[in-house]
Amino acid sequence: PLTTSNSGCSGSAINLSASGGTPGQYRWYTAASGGTPDTQQNAIFNTPALTNTTSFWVAINDGTCESPRAEVIATVLPLPTAPVVEPVSPVCPGSGITFIASGGANGEYRWYDGTTLLVGEVNNTLAIANVTSTKSFSASINDGTCESNKTSVTATVKSCTAPSVESTVATAFMDGIVAINLETLISDPEDDLDPASLEIIEQPQSGAPATLEGFNLNIDYSGIAFSGTDQVTVGI
Repeated sequence: PLTTSNSGCSGSAINLSASGGTPGQYRWYTAASGGTPDTQQNAIFNTPALTNTTSFWVAINDGTCESPRAEVIATVLPLPTAPVVEPVSPVCPGSGITFIASGGANGEYRWYDGTTLLVGEVNNTLAIANVTSTKSFSASINDGTCESNKTSVTATVKSCTAPSVESTVATAFMDGIVAINLETLISDPEDDLDPASLEIIEQPQSGAPATLEGFNLNIDYSGIAFSGTDQVTVGI
């Protein structure tokens, strides 16, 4: 028979072909001599999944005699190296999240939601606008011929209970300064407090300026003609 070799990506089956006989006459072998022919007996031979370039042989058997065997080669192409995907910190329900991958060029990436290909997502970033539950994503690199193994990454949704700030009372003389350390007054069940989110929600009712320096709250009554009970509201 005449043969046509073929190539394919590592881990995949490769179709080889022969001509010169009729369906049922072809005998496909894994060795140049001896051995038992494969059960496939047509002009197209589907190899098992291959990871190395492999030779096969094919002959034509007319029911009485069998021809010499002709070699046909299944060339295995290497897969691109799988990308590296940076892990991301857990987020609160409904938050957005962005994955960043490296190892390929924009246009070569393939992103998956579970096992589903995300059509059009071919660059190194994947932005998910609204993450409502913990789920897995993955990325691969396609060089135009073969696709790499996938690199998995998880979008983790955490419990996000709001922190609480206890009320407290402090006193000062007129024209004095009230200084309160808020750190001991703030609690957070998940222990993931963001200190940068601490802010003054409502300035003191007296008009005295309140400022924050880290967890330290300062209220300056200098020059403020005020006595009595004042109130300031902070949040985090």
